[in-house]
Amino acid sequence: MHKQLLTITVLLLAIGHSESQAVEPFVFAHLTDTHVADSASCADLRLVLADLHRHKPAPEFIVVTGDLSDFGTVATLTRYHEIMTKSGFVFYSLLGNHDTRWSGMSRAAQETLLGAAQPFSFVYKGVQFIGLNSGLPLEAYGHIDPQQVEWLERELDLVPEDRPRIFCCHHPLFFPDRNYQPEYRSLMTAFESVPVSLFLCGHGHSLQSWTTNSIRYRMGAATVRQQSYQLIHVADEQIRIDAWIAGHNKPQQSEVIPLLPKRISPFVVDSVRLASSTDGLHFVLTLPGDVDFGSATWRLRRNQRDWVNVFFDANSSSIRDTLSCWLPGFNSATLRADFPDGNGNQQQHEFLLQSPDLKPLWQIDLHDRVQASLFHKDALIVACAEGKIIALQPESGEVIWSQKVQGEIRKGMTCVGDRCYVATTSGTVACLSRADGLVLWRSTVEGSVNAPPDYKSGFLYVADGGGKIYKLDGTTGVQEWVFQTGDHIQAKPYATDSALFVGSWDRYFYAIDVNTGSQIWRRFVNESKYFAPATAYPIGFNGLIVFVAAAPSEGAASVYACDPADGAVNWTYPLSAHYCPPKVWRDRLLFGAVSGIFYALDDEGELLWQIDTGEPLFDAAPAIVGDQAFLCTLFGTVWRIDLLSGHAVQRWQMGDGFIFASPDAGAQIFWAADLNGRVMAVSWAEPPAE
Repeated sequence: MHKQLLTITVLLLAIGHSESQAVEPFVFAHLTDTHVADSASCADLRLVLADLHRHKPAPEFIVVTGDLSDFGTVATLTRYHEIMTKSGFVFYSLLGNHDTRWSGMSRAAQETLLGAAQPFSFVYKGVQFIGLNSGLPLEAYGHIDPQQVEWLERELDLVPEDRPRIFCCHHPLFFPDRNYQPEYRSLMTAFESVPVSLFLCGHGHSLQSWTTNSIRYRMGAATVRQQSYQLIHVADEQIRIDAWIAGHNKPQQSEVIPLLPKRISPFVVDSVRLASSTDGLHFVLTLPGDVDFGSATWRLRRNQRDWVNVFFDANSSSIRDTLSCWLPGFNSATLRADFPDGNGNQQQHEFLLQSPDLKPLWQIDLHDRVQASLFHKDALIVACAEGKIIALQPESGEVIWSQKVQGEIRKGMTCVGDRCYVATTSGTVACLSRADGLVLWRSTVEGSVNAPPDYKSGFLYVADGGGKIYKLDGTTGVQEWVFQTGDHIQAKPYATDSALFVGSWDRYFYAIDVNTGSQIWRRFVNESKYFAPATAYPIGFNGLIVFVAAAPSEGAASVYACDPADGAVNWTYPLSAHYCPPKVWRDRLLFGAVSGIFYALDDEGELLWQIDTGEPLFDAAPAIVGDQAFLCTLFGTVWRIDLLSGHAVQRWQMGDGFIFASPDAGAQIFWAADLNGRVMAVSWAEPPAE
């Protein structure tokens, strides 16, 4: 939107980054979760925008905090942008999980449709507005990636320290009762260094407010169906927030907060030490003298899990917790003190618990999220989201080589033999030498690639965000044929000598002749796109083709074993939801579910065993070494599982970053990477017999 971009530019030129400015009164609107898709959702948005025009004074601009559309398609994002533009308001849009989870587009393409890049920062009448993008491509969860954190730190250094700030984001941060996205120590530090007046968000489709570290967080109700919005009146000393429902004569809810809130001095977690005489941990705190922390209710979050109440010992300024609640590895402890006035003081601390059987060899920070699977042979190959591929020495973590390709690498990497094949959101497909990273050939496909390519018998199969599948010569990159499905493809194709199998967001599962590129058969799976066979990679198992789709209800089929010749279903297995690629080990099918359960089925679809990790399993397939599997949960726990018995042998904690990348493992080492860009190698040994 040229008007929007021009407004930001003029404001920045007029005000500058270095001079403070007195705050002038103004009004702006906050909308969230518009979910533009059908005529009803469009009507809800138009009704809210029309209602905004009746207010005196009218809002001077609008901030929309994500889930702009329901599926992030070109059509729905275009429709959203057209409705907003025709309203006559200047507006600023942020992406949410619905905009990125099901979209085959690159973020650059989505930003082009919306007319503005993300994140954004501008100054309006003495207040700085900062918008953070928490929409994570291909995933249902939120994430503020390391590049944004670094951008934010640079941006905050450019403006006067006393300038009020209003932050905007789709997913809530530092929510007191639920973990919508990983908490960042660096973000917490950044917020403590500047005056933050308000943090606006959405995602929860409900009006909620909370205070963390003196910052008022405000979740808006949804525009879609609820026809809700917020008007925010900024004055020189206070902010008034009015929550409205379109057509009503008075606000649904009102709240007044100070423009520059009084800061509560934060406590500091100095250290974590083992208790000398009891089986427990002591979190040793430094408390500021101007705050009565004895009046607070203390809670603890262990490694991004649920909050638990803990006892604060005022005499020793410490909190004790049971050692058995923690794992070997890099644990993240979030401590929160909730005061009677509703304020909450929260801090995060990471500490290492040593283990004689699991020992960290090395860790590096790539400052970029990792979503693609890791591949280990003579080197550990890691693909970063911003397009860098890095080969690391497996035992030391030293960089052997690095290579940059155009576009983002979401899931798109496959290593076979002495070559690595990489596909990106710019449509670039590249073949790299595994030994030195040299680019052997480059090719281009039409759409954004989100899925790993598959390699079979000298040919590479690549699926793109436009729903097309390409067969490329593995030696030259020359295109052999193209096949079109009805929607974008996120799952890795699976090739045999005669057919290629793949699921699409169009709700069909396909079999394609590898020689001609023509359809052999397709199977309709579910009425709703939410349950399309598009997220889990198909695989061959006991002469059948197995794929997994989320099921619309408990007990409905989600695992399908089909005859490769005609697609006839041989057997199914019921699950409530699933997002992890399956693996075959001997005569067993292994897969994880978002419920946290890891399953082993026999070749007739009967359950052999299951193990409940207690944490979501999302996208990361296990690494298998001998009769051991290494499985990563979303919250960064690595499980070592004996595949014969289904029993957990060991567990290790990676830290506080979400894990979507499949790990890899060798004879005595496993490697894992998270969304914060941390890559870690841990040596493992057989624990002593009890």
